[in-house]
Amino acid sequence: MYYVRRAARGAASGVARVQPFHGIVQSLNWIVESAGITEPATMVTDYLLSGAAAFFAARLRRSFPPGRRRGNLWVMAFLTVSAAALAGGTMHGFALYLGAGPRTLLWNVTVALIALGAGLFLTAALSFRVSRSRARWLLGGLFVSLAGVAVQQSELAPHPDFNHNDVYHCIQIVGLYLLYRGASGGVRDAASGRPTAARVTEAGRDRYEY
Repeated sequence: MYYVRRAARGAASGVARVQPFHGIVQSLNWIVESAGITEPATMVTDYLLSGAAAFFAARLRRSFPPGRRRGNLWVMAFLTVSAAALAGGTMHGFALYLGAGPRTLLWNVTVALIALGAGLFLTAALSFRVSRSRARWLLGGLFVSLAGVAVQQSELAPHPDFNHNDVYHCIQIVGLYLLYRGASGGVRDAASGRPTAARVTEAGRDRYEY
């Protein structure tokens, strides 16, 4: 009987702990439904991606002197991705407030910004000569981003309320962080005039990495 009573108390306490969380979820669902948000998780993860990209752009902008064209390429790339995620999140979240025409226009703008951002990232990466350690960050960002695209195309969804687009956005935030780490080193090298590992090797001296 002791163990039965103990198990009953444990089950009751577990239910008591779950009830507040369940109430929060119900409240959030009510807010989402009242606001007419169509894909809340996709909208939120898109906006998180937009904020992360804007944050990385701001950090990079402060890391080099004005007028550095190569550094500006990185900033423009991150800002373009930020704008694409902002447009995509708005399209996914507020589809009920947009007609067919505006939704199509907003989606075309999103796709165009994604393509432009990818081109800017590629151009920026090819404009820098960085050390091996910085190149690893950039390659890591590339591979993580490609992995995110693969997940998105596979339509892998861990939960009905958290679909493949949401997973992709979370993965892409990690990819952007890796690209930021690689870009920040290249920008500092270019701004300070320090030789990169590749330049040191070309000069015939020992390899020097930072």
